[in-house]
Amino acid sequence: MDDFSSYAAQLDKPEWRSLRQKILERDGHRCQLCGKGKSAFMRDKDKIINYGIDYSLKISAGLISDEILTVEQFKNRLNIDWIKCMRNHDKIIGITSNNTYGFFIVKDSNNIPPKQDLMVRLISLPNGALSFIITDTPEVKDLDYGFYLSQTPISLNVHHKNYILGRKAWEYSDLDLVTLCNECHLSVHKAIGVKVYSNENGFMTEVKLTPCLRCGGTGYFPEYKNVQNGICFRCNGSRFEEYKSNS
Repeated sequence: MDDFSSYAAQLDKPEWRSLRQKILERDGHRCQLCGKGKSAFMRDKDKIINYGIDYSLKISAGLISDEILTVEQFKNRLNIDWIKCMRNHDKIIGITSNNTYGFFIVKDSNNIPPKQDLMVRLISLPNGALSFIITDTPEVKDLDYGFYLSQTPISLNVHHKNYILGRKAWEYSDLDLVTLCNECHLSVHKAIGVKVYSNENGFMTEVKLTPCLRCGGTGYFPEYKNVQNGICFRCNGSRFEEYKSNS
């Protein structure tokens, strides 16, 4: 039982944090299934907007208008009161007062030039929505990413493709680990599950266990880390139904 009940605590150890960071960097800080990066959020009156970079979307130069607008022309044309720069990892997303979303792409992302030196290009997205690029150069190439909005926060998890009894969370090969967003992580656990093995005298034997019905066998919800480190209250971090009552 200790293998599972201590799992959530292991995820707070420096050994796991170091390995987790290594896998996130290897995978480009994006979910390897859906392509989403970690979300950030902003408050818009009485609601919270979760947004982030979607690396599965591509914006070709053909979708970007040739017309160049000043920031003031852009605001007047779309009836915008304000534009906010919201940083998300190494990208900057622009959010406007009328909920139009786009990108800031400037030479020095740490020092955005004054608005009189910025140029705006409109983007007509395939779904009919309007977006934009605010930049300090007239040349704009294809973008190999888009953006997403989500009703709930999107976090990045490092998923174990299998579990081996007696091993700590960080005692796995890099090939046994993959970056997934919290939504894909839960879906994988519920749809496919994770095989559990015992290792006795060098022989791997599969152990049949039932994933927790609430967390799907993840044992925790990192997007709710502020509440008891995000541990699943149903299985108390043990991850499996067979260990739930004793955890």
